[in-house]
Amino acid sequence: MGPTGREKQRLGRGCVCWGCGHVGLPRNADAVSPKVWSHPNRLTPARPNPNPNPTPTPAKAGVAEPAGVCAACGDGGATNFVTVVDPRGATVPWIEAAPTPPEAAGAAAAAAAAAAAAAAEAEAEG
Repeated sequence: MGPTGREKQRLGRGCVCWGCGHVGLPRNADAVSPKVWSHPNRLTPARPNPNPNPTPTPAKAGVAEPAGVCAACGDGGATNFVTVVDPRGATVPWIEAAPTPPEAAGAAAAAAAAAAAAAAEAEAEG
């Protein structure tokens, strides 16, 4: 089974920033990404989707769609959305690693420092 977007990945609508060159999920990903990606090999859809080539829900006519806000520099005036298409031609969500919670990052850094210190001590003794 592929990524679910619930644990180690984030799923959504990718955005490119022409100001800084960053490509990824925008800061306002919840406001610009569809709530359910119903791809045959992806998340289980909330309801059956008869469309074999699903795409994100288009904006309603006459309603302005919010611009993506760059996650790197914060600019929302020079961005475009990115469409990711698999080899079969189906639109799929942008997938990126979820940020590591600060407590988990701190624990990983402490473990790495302890391992490096142990290695240096073993080398000095040895």
